[in-house]
Amino acid sequence: MAFILQKSARCLTRLPQRPRPLPLRRSLTTLPQFSLEGKTCVVTGAARGLGKEFLAAFALSGAKGACVDLSLRSGEASIKEIGERVASATPVSKAEGNTPELRAYACDVTSESQVQDTWASILADFGRVDVVLTAAGIVDNVAAEEYAYDRWRKMFDINLHGSFLFAREAGKYWIREQIKGNLILVSSMSAKICVRPQKQAAYNAVS
Repeated sequence: MAFILQKSARCLTRLPQRPRPLPLRRSLTTLPQFSLEGKTCVVTGAARGLGKEFLAAFALSGAKGACVDLSLRSGEASIKEIGERVASATPVSKAEGNTPELRAYACDVTSESQVQDTWASILADFGRVDVVLTAAGIVDNVAAEEYAYDRWRKMFDINLHGSFLFAREAGKYWIREQIKGNLILVSSMSAKICVRPQKQAAYNAVS
C-alpha cells in the first residue's frame, strides 16, 4: 500500500504545471452573460431619474446609448455623468477606450414628427438599434374630481402615447430589417395598488 502511494506521488510530481491564467481585463462590471457589447440602446426620459439609471446600467454593460429627453442640455449633462461613472467603475482605464458611446437627443415624445425625426437621427448616428426602453413620464397630484381635462390629456400624451410612438418606430424598423429587438415599456406599481395619500388618478390610470 505504501509503495502504491509513493509511486502515485512520483507520478503526480511529473505532471506539467498549468500556467496561471492572466487576469481578466474586461471593460465591463457585469457578468459576461449580461454583456451588451455591440448593442445600441435607446432610452427615453434618460436625462434624470429612472431613465438615467437605466441608461447607466446599459452603458456599464458595454452598450452604446441614445439619451432621449425634452432638453438637449439636460441630456448632455446626463451622458457626461454616466460616462464618468462608467470610466471610474471599470478596471480598464479611460485611455484604453473604455468611454461609452452615448449621444443626447432633444425630443418631445408627444410629437409624432419629433419622434420620427429623432428615430431617424439615432439610426443615422448608430446604424442600428437593439433595445428601446421608454421611461419618459410625469406625475401630477390633483384630486380626481378637480382634474382639468387638458392636464389629464397631457399625462396620457407623455406617459402612454409617447411610449406608443417610439414603440411603433422600433417595431417598423425591426420588422423591416428582420432584427430581433427588445422593447421595454416602463410601468408603475400604481397601476395595481392604491397609493395613499397621493392624489394621482391620471397617473394611476395610465400606469
